[in-house]
Amino acid sequence: MRAHCSRHRDDHGDPDELTLAPSPPTYPPTRTQLPVLLNAYGAFCQGCGGDFRHDVRLLNVDHMFPKSRGGTDACENLTLLCGPCNAQKGSSMTLAALRVWNRRKGFLVPENEMNLHAGERSAEWPADTRHETNGQMPLMQ
Repeated sequence: MRAHCSRHRDDHGDPDELTLAPSPPTYPPTRTQLPVLLNAYGAFCQGCGGDFRHDVRLLNVDHMFPKSRGGTDACENLTLLCGPCNAQKGSSMTLAALRVWNRRKGFLVPENEMNLHAGERSAEWPADTRHETNGQMPLMQ
């Protein structure tokens, strides 16, 4: 296990005591997870349900819960988005909020809903995500 150094005051008040603290977990680069995600979700955008079986290079690996809001690079937090969905989602919107936005704008049509994978675990989302869906928990598929 890797560790990083941190300085802290020990029980005797010595601020120069050097201890090793565990490092946060490391994950493979997100783009390397593409084969795993394609196997899990198929070649479908998880924001709009668009079918990209004709060219999977048009799909981007993105975070369901943004890193800027505490999300990780763990494979369980990664999903596939097309370019327009990835651009709309940005670094502050959750995948669920993107789906709500796409439904409201007509970009997520009913025939594409079957291409969506649930993916999210709403019980683990911080309460501050509720503002993105008018106080409701984001919709699940």
